[in-house]
Amino acid sequence: MALAARAAGVTEFGISDHLVLPPNPVVAEKASSWSMKPEAFGEYVQEALVVKNDLQGPEFQFRIGVEADYFEENIDSLKAMLAKYPQLDYVIGACHYAGDFEIDHAAEDWEPLDETARKRVWEIYLDKIRGLCQSNYCDFVAHLDLPKKFGARLPESLKSRMEQILQAISQAGVAMEINTAGFDKPCREWYPSEDILRQTVDLGIPLLVNADAHATSQVTRYFTEAREAMRKLGVAHVCEFSQRKCRQILL
Repeated sequence: MALAARAAGVTEFGISDHLVLPPNPVVAEKASSWSMKPEAFGEYVQEALVVKNDLQGPEFQFRIGVEADYFEENIDSLKAMLAKYPQLDYVIGACHYAGDFEIDHAAEDWEPLDETARKRVWEIYLDKIRGLCQSNYCDFVAHLDLPKKFGARLPESLKSRMEQILQAISQAGVAMEINTAGFDKPCREWYPSEDILRQTVDLGIPLLVNADAHATSQVTRYFTEAREAMRKLGVAHVCEFSQRKCRQILL
């Protein structure tokens, strides 16, 4: 992945596998198919350091990160784990579960849900994002409106709650990503939506663009489009992270 990014002309590339500390056996079983085993986290960091030492130079900066799921039940354990690894350049805060429901696993999971049930997933999800912001463990928030992935758009009645979440992100001083992977998903737009992104810009929340690449061919997907959208909204800077510190750079 790092070699592909360098070949594509990327000058700064961050790697971030998924870390899930499951709060119960149901989540543990579901997460095992797409996230690293928690006990492998130290090995992951060490392997990333090898890549960093091999490839980093004046024209290519390699950053080590992790996308860590938030669960109120064990957030203290997660924070203690992360604190053991000062080699991390950034931590992405994410929520992939509403209770035991896996939000972005498959469209089939959503099909049995009626409008009321879908709204309830959104409510639980937004409450978790608020908790994520207040827990002070991450540097930026991942794919903010993730439940829309398979077409379950943010209900009109919850738009005011989303505005409150954006206020919580701003108050927490964390950044937010523009995740371009959404264009390749059934929702056919990046995360967050243009309306939410506009509010984010108005609040002055720091932004960065991420491809959320899961293959070497995806390391710069839709970057051109995202950059143009940001310029139209008046965004002049994006942020980068090194050793858990945020720095603004010109778009």
